[in-house]
Amino acid sequence: MSLPRPTLEALDQAARRIGLNLDDATLRAYDSILEATFAEYDQVDAMIDQPPVVRYPRTPGVQPEDNPLNAWYVRTEIDGRPDGPLAGKRVVLKDNICLAGVPMMNGAATLRGYVPDQDATVATRILDAGGRIVGKAHCEYFCVSGSSHTGAAGPVRNPRNPAHA
Repeated sequence: MSLPRPTLEALDQAARRIGLNLDDATLRAYDSILEATFAEYDQVDAMIDQPPVVRYPRTPGVQPEDNPLNAWYVRTEIDGRPDGPLAGKRVVLKDNICLAGVPMMNGAATLRGYVPDQDATVATRILDAGGRIVGKAHCEYFCVSGSSHTGAAGPVRNPRNPAHA
């Protein structure tokens, strides 16, 4: 589906709404610049969309009741290949990594309830290497802070001193 191109008249109206009075040559110059961007969108739209297949069975997991430091967002068990360099290793993903069928919040209440429909490449590589993904750890609000206190589910506590984040 191609994005509709604005007419010169529409560009002129948009410019006037923000207080700009552009001459015809300037409007045509902006139109030319925009056309290059629209052409790139057309190329993306023409691509065949083949989402990766989710290869390893899983359940959506659970939010653990036993979570005294609030480190877990969700616990799950997704077994990867039976062999490989990560065989027998348990891996926890940060909750900014997509894991198909498992809730993802990325530390923000606005994403609460979002469930990705495909795995991030890193998750697939872990499973292909034999790793077992056992859950997702809370992260900061959209991963913006490093202080462990901005996540929508509350702070992750320090195991040495739970009074600290």
